[in-house]
Amino acid sequence: MNSCIFLCLFSDLILVIKKDSVHVHYTPSDYSYIIPYVAHWPNLHLHCLTDTEHQEDEEAAENFKVLSFIEMVRGIPTVGVPFYARGHIEQFDSFAVEKWPIIQAYGFEDYGTGGFFTMKHKVNCVKEKMYYLLNLYKIYFNMFWYSSLKE
Repeated sequence: MNSCIFLCLFSDLILVIKKDSVHVHYTPSDYSYIIPYVAHWPNLHLHCLTDTEHQEDEEAAENFKVLSFIEMVRGIPTVGVPFYARGHIEQFDSFAVEKWPIIQAYGFEDYGTGGFFTMKHKVNCVKEKMYYLLNLYKIYFNMFWYSSLKE
């Protein structure tokens, strides 16, 4: 799958990995792409509307996404994000995430969160740790793929 298709398909994907659980928000159209990868994860919490609910009211779908995100991060004092500034070698600034639409929505009075995301949560960059884990995954996948070819 090329990266353009990946970004288009998963633009509403939210993944929150906690110490004892994993939360995933996705759209109904992403179901067949996402579930095969996450269904076996322990303590998995899925946040998704039905296809009908999602198509009937776009505003309600956006509201559900924001409410799901708020529920996902509730009680988490420190949040790690894989921050990447495309085309720039830029020092991480935790306030940069406030530009993200889901983070901006978090601060709306209607949701009763009590303020901006970075006022309620400490934000750390976990980009390097994510790269390390992804590289381990790639190594494992390549070894698995190579050994399956031998069979």
